[in-house]
Amino acid sequence: MNRFIIRKFLKHVGVTSQREIETAVRSALEDGTSKGEETIKAKVTLTIERLGVSTEIDGDIDLALGNYAYGPDKAIFVPDFLMKTWERSGPPVMILYNNLHSKPAKR
Repeated sequence: MNRFIIRKFLKHVGVTSQREIETAVRSALEDGTSKGEETIKAKVTLTIERLGVSTEIDGDIDLALGNYAYGPDKAIFVPDFLMKTWERSGPPVMILYNNLHSKPAKR
């Protein structure tokens, strides 16, 4: 088994999937069907007919849990309506604490 070929295929799947998700989310933000604050469900089906494999992988994508990096070249695409909102009032901020392996911080 050539693991390099498998990794190459999985990289192609990952890059293509990310591009499709980003394009769909960008379109939904622009046409108003998404506010960019919700969680969307996603599902991928991996099928290898010759080996009898059919596996569904599903999960949630939290649109609000991302980052906003705004540099001099505006390398990250931000829809105009969202940019204007952020420039006017600032982006909404949520502070998350990961307490999985530690005690909660005292406030």
